[in-house]
Amino acid sequence: MQNKQKEVKHKVTTTYRKRLRQILKSHLNAKNKMQAINIYAMPVITYTAGIIGWNKKEMQNLDRITRKTMKMCGGLHPRADIHRLYLPKKEGCRGLREVATTVRFQCAGLQGYISKAKEKDPLIEAVWKHQAIKGYERKKEEMENGKLRIQQNGSTNSYMDSTNGKYLRSHQWIMLTD
Repeated sequence: MQNKQKEVKHKVTTTYRKRLRQILKSHLNAKNKMQAINIYAMPVITYTAGIIGWNKKEMQNLDRITRKTMKMCGGLHPRADIHRLYLPKKEGCRGLREVATTVRFQCAGLQGYISKAKEKDPLIEAVWKHQAIKGYERKKEEMENGKLRIQQNGSTNSYMDSTNGKYLRSHQWIMLTD
């Protein structure tokens, strides 16, 4: 069983890297590259999230590979703030999904589905008891952790600092047109 998991992890990792390089070498703009990574490359890992056991070190390594490949292909400056890379576009950041967070969300969704379905199906209830699945409310917690990281470390964007993290596109547009 462990041998199969290693084989699947290797295939998933190589497919993810291949898709990542394919996106970053394309002639898309930065916004569309981030969306393409989230839509085309990230699902390779997401589909295996609840079935294959990804440990923390492997997920961090995949994030490191993503950032390294982005730097090599010119999609990320070597001194760029990596915390801003993973926060949403609405907040003036890049909007890339973090591998660890994506895997946790997928596992939480799967756990939520199993917890609701266990009442209807005794077989799923047996799986639930065997796996001893714990709580699955982490989505908002992960987002808050990302915001706290930026507040603690300080943002590299002086405009965001001056507005206390409230990034307004209308102000940016006025600043650019003046």
